Amino acid sequence: MMEQANRILTVLEEAGYEAYIIGGAVRDILMHQKPHDFDIVTSARPNTVIEVLRGQDIQTTDLVGKSFGVVVATLEGKQYEIATYRTERYGADSHRPEEIAYADTLEEDVLRRDFTVNGMAMNRFGEVIDLVGGRRDIKHKTLRTIGNAQQRFEEDALRLFRACRFVAKLDFLPTEDLLEAMPKAFHRVPGLSLERVRSELDRLMLEPAVAKGLDVLVQSRLAECSCRVVENGVAREVPILPELYHLVNLPQEKDFHEFDGWYHTLAVVSHTEPDLTLRWGALLHDVAKGMPTVRAVVNGRLTDRGHDTLGAEMTETLLTRLGYPKSFVRRVAWIVKNHMRFHYFVQNGEANEKKWIRK
Repeated sequence: MMEQANRILTVLEEAGYEAYIIGGAVRDILMHQKPHDFDIVTSARPNTVIEVLRGQDIQTTDLVGKSFGVVVATLEGKQYEIATYRTERYGADSHRPEEIAYADTLEEDVLRRDFTVNGMAMNRFGEVIDLVGGRRDIKHKTLRTIGNAQQRFEEDALRLFRACRFVAKLDFLPTEDLLEAMPKAFHRVPGLSLERVRSELDRLMLEPAVAKGLDVLVQSRLAECSCRVVENGVAREVPILPELYHLVNLPQEKDFHEFDGWYHTLAVVSHTEPDLTLRWGALLHDVAKGMPTVRAVVNGRLTDRGHDTLGAEMTETLLTRLGYPKSFVRRVAWIVKNHMRFHYFVQNGEANEKKWIRK
């Protein structure tokens, strides 16, 4: 895909316009990873992009929409989004800009973006244009916003969830400024749609350093915010994951658990293969621990008898609230309800887990 992307850059540059690969592809190349797609920015306006590319027999469509200054080109069966330099002004909407204006320079376009590691450009000769310190942050494995962190999050509240996901995707640590700015933008989260938030959560759950991303989500208290769903024209608030925070610093019996309830949960999730059902099951397997109806002290030991059954009920409630399909909810709840049985089979070699599963 790199060769085709460079062809697009060359065609636009030879027509007299600036053009660069931008964002995640540049980051991935610098991190010695294979990019999955290539986004391009240019000084050319959308109609000019279409005219220039079609003049070189490159197929274009208007897949994203001229209102966003984006044209889609197809080369050898692969699609490339080509965006005109732009600036954005945000208003009441928590995610979409209220006004988009074309810009004249790469710098103006870069400064509207979210994180430094996503704000680098590359020309057709492979030279990196880094106006925001992205290379430095890759070297130090740091996630940093471009410009003022609070402003970036208030512009687009979905960036709060993207911050958690990129921490998990890149295995980076967020800056102190980023973490301090997050709660200051929580007032924008209720304007986000449940669909968008759920999509970010699912992507986070499948990332390599999932435990790091989940820790930011919960410890920042972002998980306790609410988003919204619109039904029959009426908006309704939907709590995201408030059930998780009580696990933070939750004591567990030291004879059986090295960590508190939350870090035990993160350890289980991080040792689970990246399957959405399994990782949600791992995240919620102890969600009922510490609840008043199950937490007790018996013979001087902390116990949570029945947390598997109550946890399954809580799992059904929260996943249904988040709009997951019934079949998915049932599978995850089954894992939560039966996770203590798996412990039994690990500890008892003579037990027949296949016979139990067939039941």
